[in-house]
Amino acid sequence: MNNSAISSQPQQQRKCFVSIQGMSCSSCVDKIENKLKKTAGVISCQIGLITARAEIDFDQSIITSEKIIDILDDMGYDVSLISVIDSTNQQTELRLDVMGIQSENDVKTIQKSVKELIGVSMVAINRDTGRTAIVYYPNVIGPRKLADQIVKLGFTVHTINSFDPEKFTETLRKEVAKWRQSFFISLIFGIPTIIAMIYFMYILSWFEGGNEDHFIVHQRCC
Repeated sequence: MNNSAISSQPQQQRKCFVSIQGMSCSSCVDKIENKLKKTAGVISCQIGLITARAEIDFDQSIITSEKIIDILDDMGYDVSLISVIDSTNQQTELRLDVMGIQSENDVKTIQKSVKELIGVSMVAINRDTGRTAIVYYPNVIGPRKLADQIVKLGFTVHTINSFDPEKFTETLRKEVAKWRQSFFISLIFGIPTIIAMIYFMYILSWFEGGNEDHFIVHQRCC
């Protein structure tokens, strides 16, 4: 049966979240994805090697989650079903203020970490403002777990819907104090190093100059 026809006209679209143990490299991921994409009734799949989890959209009128588990089991992996949801269910958007983002690498780190969570479908971050939007399935994962995932990475998080100006000001004050402390620590260790470097450069140049004068005097004496 043609999968493109299945994709365009799903009758009972469902999404299952599956734990897959035994994947050792990206080749395992490719192997599973290719197998599932060729399976009648499977619409799409996303597999995380690090999280050892898969998110699979399928047409329940053609294939069941149990059959998908059996297919993966037959491939030699240790598979267990986490949950099955109606993928037509409305998703929810969580908006956050994330403080501490300094670079594009920070943005990519947050996006990668949050996207690996089961139930998350999209993560968008404004690097300059820290404004973050996460689209997720509320019957699979909650907003607290999403926020905690970002906090674990070392960032400060506030939900925009429950924004507290006083708390924001206090957090900002702590953030400024932290960077000020880092600056002064850098000065404490940096200035003596610079002074020592200049001193030794001066001593070295003095000795080199003295040896050169001695050599010239010695030549004249001879």
